[in-house]
Amino acid sequence: MRNRLKTTCLYHLFPTGEDWDFIIPGELAEITKIKAIDYSKIRKPKFEIVSFEKASTPLIQFDISLNIEYVKFSLLFPEGINDHKMKNTWVYIRNDFDIDICLVLNESKGDDWASFFGGHRLS
Repeated sequence: MRNRLKTTCLYHLFPTGEDWDFIIPGELAEITKIKAIDYSKIRKPKFEIVSFEKASTPLIQFDISLNIEYVKFSLLFPEGINDHKMKNTWVYIRNDFDIDICLVLNESKGDDWASFFGGHRLS
C-alpha cells in the first residue's frame, strides 16, 4: 500500500523516527513534483498509516479537527479513547476488514502540522 501511495499523494515519513506515515492534502502540481510543496499552508484533513511492530493489524487514522471544544466532543463518544493532555479522542470504526480504522478527533486551533513534515517526503 505504501509503494502505491507514495507516488500519487504527498506521502511523508514521521520526522522523529517513529514508523508512522502521513498523507497530507496537496495540489496536483505538488504531487507530481512540478511545483515545490508549500509547507506553510494549512493542510487538513491528515491521513495517517500507523505501523507498530507488535500490532496484529494495520491501523489507518483520519485526523479530524472540530470547531467544538474537546470537553464537549469527548463526551459524545464515551467508547472513544480520550487523551486529555493532547485534547484528542480516538474513535475506532467497526468494519469487516482485517484492519483498524480510527477517527482522531481534535479541537481546531487554527494551526497545522504540515510544516512539521518539510524534507520528509517519500520519493
